[in-house]
Order: sequence, then structure tokens, then C-alpha cells
Amino acid sequence: MGIIRAAFWLSALIMLLPADKDSGAEAPSVGVIDALVAAKSTVGDFSQFCTRNPGVCVTGSGVFAIFTEKARTGIRIVSHVFSHSGNAADTGTLTPDDLAPPWRNPRPVKPADSNNLTAAAT
Repeated sequence: MGIIRAAFWLSALIMLLPADKDSGAEAPSVGVIDALVAAKSTVGDFSQFCTRNPGVCVTGSGVFAIFTEKARTGIRIVSHVFSHSGNAADTGTLTPDDLAPPWRNPRPVKPADSNNLTAAAT
């Protein structure tokens, strides 16, 4: 049951993702009512589905095409985010001065005399 629930929520999430407009594939127009009727018909009869219900089969194939395109777009978005998040070489808008180490005092600091510290403490 957990796998079916996970598949449902993953499908719902993918359907909410935007489709890639630059993919070149023309998206079929599928309405919510058409998708619900297709889902109900699919659950009701799996044997010889496309022979008896060619319209539902065409609508279901359109829904599946939209689903797979949105899944590809979501994977592309996620991989783009993860591929650029940990890249140390990508400095973004930092200039070379921003990347330089902070200023340090050029003179060496003399170590404190341990005898003076104990005398001052007493």
C-alpha cells in the first residue's frame, strides 16, 4: 500500500511541475475531466482496452506524454540545482579582490615574556 501511495504523490507532484517550453514537443490538450474519465475507464477494464475505447486510449496516451515530459523537466531542474550547488570553482559575482585572503600584519609579533606575566599576576 505504501508503494501505491508514494506513486500517487509522486505523480501528483510531477503533474504540478511546469512543462519545458523549449522541448519542441507539442503538448496535447487534456482537460481535468478528460483525465478523470480516462482514469476511471482504465481502472474498470484493462483487457483489450484500446480496442474498445480508442478515445480513452488516445487521451490516456496524451496524459502519459505530458507526465513523462514534466518528469524529465523536473529531473533536469533537480540535477541542475545539485550540479551547481557544491561547485567550489563557481565564484559567482566575487571579484579576485574578494577572493584574496584577509590582510595580515606584516610584522612578526614578539612572544610575551613568561616572567613578566607571572610577576604581573602576583
